[in-house]
Amino acid sequence: MGLKAAARQLLRSVQKLKRRLLYGTVGESELRQLIAQMAPEWPRDVVRIGREGDGGYVIPNDLEGVACCFSPGVGRTAEFELDLQRRYGIPSFLADYSVDGPPAGIDPKFFTKAFIGHGDHRFLDFGEWVDANAPPNQELILQMDIEGGEYDVLRTADVALLKRFRIIVVEFHDLHRLSDRRIYVKFSEAVHRLLPHFRVVHIHPNNNGAIGKVGSIECPRLLEITFARRDRHYDLETAPAVPHPLDRKNVNRPDIVLPAPWRGIATSPGVF
Repeated sequence: MGLKAAARQLLRSVQKLKRRLLYGTVGESELRQLIAQMAPEWPRDVVRIGREGDGGYVIPNDLEGVACCFSPGVGRTAEFELDLQRRYGIPSFLADYSVDGPPAGIDPKFFTKAFIGHGDHRFLDFGEWVDANAPPNQELILQMDIEGGEYDVLRTADVALLKRFRIIVVEFHDLHRLSDRRIYVKFSEAVHRLLPHFRVVHIHPNNNGAIGKVGSIECPRLLEITFARRDRHYDLETAPAVPHPLDRKNVNRPDIVLPAPWRGIATSPGVF
């Protein structure tokens, strides 16, 4: 084989490997390894912030000393943010380009008309937004539901910025497609950005969506995951109830019980 032919064959092999790594399917064992790193540590003392259905989240009862909340992705209601203000005196900064102003009850001075992330003129960098509004050297909360934009924000955020947040609540999207390596890589990179500094303390499937599978692992399309910074210490449940007594269905349809692997329960393939 000539040198040029060998070079072309090598290039084809590299391109094939790249396509497999970027666009190939994800195996069950690979996903199990990732999920095992996210095994929740369930605090006994938790509170539900927000309304009973969609827009309410379960977080550790660890809000004393928190200065403010940042909530990218607004929509028409701000029940989580209003509840924080009403019960704990914690104000929230909101950002969303898709609406012209904040929901009723939120002071317009706390609202920024922008998507958080990277893109065209409609987008504002996450770090710039926080730096422009957060009191210096104060504890913060992040609550983020931005329809898939969470991956870009978390994968690129400065670690020092993330560590300013005591609690981070994220709704992750498209997880029913985790067999698609592009989705898996985004999710894995976002999670691994957080895990060295945060532990998972609550997971709740949003029942407004489909369920996919990677091998025998059920993957709800939407997962609400609460992270707490690792320097916070909690009394943990030894046998937590799932769903948690404070969990609520997001919409009026059959609920989704968090599958065993996501609860940190090891199972053999095909066993739940």
